[in-house]
Amino acid sequence: MDWDASHLTQVSLIGNAYRVKEGAFGYLAKAGVANTPFIRNNNYSGSNMLLHLDHEVLRDTQLSAQLYVDRSRMEVAHFSETRDTLDTEMQLDLPEVFRQSISVGGGYRLSRADITNSAVLQMADTTNVLYSVFIQDDIALIRDRLKLTGGLKAEHNQYSGWEMQPSLRAIYSAGQWGLWAAASRTLRMPNMIENGIALDVKAGPGYVARLIGDGRMRPEQVTAYEVGLRLHPHDDLLFQATAFRMFYKGVADSYQNTAAAFVENTYLVVPVYMANVLDGNARGVELDLTWQASSWIKLKGSFTHLRSHYMPTPINDAETRYSAYVLTEQTPENRYHIGTSINLAGDVELDLNFSHWDRFNRDRVARYNRLDARIGWNPVAGVELSLVGKNLLQATHKEDLESTLQASTLQQQSYLFKATYRY
Repeated sequence: MDWDASHLTQVSLIGNAYRVKEGAFGYLAKAGVANTPFIRNNNYSGSNMLLHLDHEVLRDTQLSAQLYVDRSRMEVAHFSETRDTLDTEMQLDLPEVFRQSISVGGGYRLSRADITNSAVLQMADTTNVLYSVFIQDDIALIRDRLKLTGGLKAEHNQYSGWEMQPSLRAIYSAGQWGLWAAASRTLRMPNMIENGIALDVKAGPGYVARLIGDGRMRPEQVTAYEVGLRLHPHDDLLFQATAFRMFYKGVADSYQNTAAAFVENTYLVVPVYMANVLDGNARGVELDLTWQASSWIKLKGSFTHLRSHYMPTPINDAETRYSAYVLTEQTPENRYHIGTSINLAGDVELDLNFSHWDRFNRDRVARYNRLDARIGWNPVAGVELSLVGKNLLQATHKEDLESTLQASTLQQQSYLFKATYRY
């Protein structure tokens, strides 16, 4: 819902609700017996609402604010969670002074989880609080040619306190082409599994290996450097290329500590701790092309090449070395995508998207191709009916083998019908 409260104020309200049931496969670990596989249905449901406000405070001074509330429910094997989230953001764009456009703002996020445990998996109820402030300055060094953007975000989290996240970007544009370069530092906060789980993940005669998140996880850090080229020779054609270099510090994984093993109910428990045990780096290129070939057909394509490397630190043992190998080998080096959107008639559209992924060196996941299709029809103004098919080339294919919780899935062929009404 959109509302023009006045010529200075615009308000929008968006809400949705969902319910999903999906199959899942996993293993149950119990001391003295082999890991027992199980198949069950997982249930997900929830609702959310987003309120957004734009208001012109003074001439050339714009205020943007939004409030987001969400309740989600998850029921999976041996575990259920109800999570309530409150998220607020505000940004104030100030008038241009001496070729500088300054923006300031902040945010606050509160997330509360009510968890129902089982004998297999235990996690405590958690409340996470995250708040931040930021400032950004756009400087026109050469009017309509060279612009420099610098920013600093100060974010407080409950694991490491205040963290600084600076960014810097320079853009040079000249008519139909442009060059840019950027550097930034960002963080990923630990989730409740990494800092709260207790789950038996492997068993053998007289012992179990227990995955434990006991609060030792800290935020992962990423420092990124990028350069890019943008070509726009005419309105119907756009080409973009980006080269990047990434450095990762404190990547989350697990390590086994046999020295801390203890006896529980006559069997030995070997702790496997969630922690920051890896550093890494990555480099690659991304290419993207969009071409409006005619009034009724649009073509698009992309290509990504990525090479990464991880090393164990500060703990270097057989398990962390294997984790480093897994992360290095689990991403295919090359991927590409070709898509088209065709206007078959005035009110009928056809979308085709073909993707290719190289083989995963780890887990012997073969290279695969995927085709998704959509046909849409607008019978009357404001109404759209569409039929979507996903993974049309084969009934199933494997995209990855395992997760932290020792579960695996196959991507299946699927179809869905969607009706949309806009007013």
